[in-house]
Amino acid sequence: MLGPEAVALARAASEARAEEMEKWADISISTNYEGLSERVDNPVLQQIKNPAL
Repeated sequence: MLGPEAVALARAASEARAEEMEKWADISISTNYEGLSERVDNPVLQQIKNPAL
């Protein structure tokens, strides 16, 4: 990122995403399926755990 405008836009986008996530967090967490988080072959979980992949 270069420039104060880019930083301000990125900050605003991050804050908006965080606010949206908080709105849905309780519902999202309530849908947890036992055992899903333990599956090592789940590509979504692998990406979340290691975004560099």
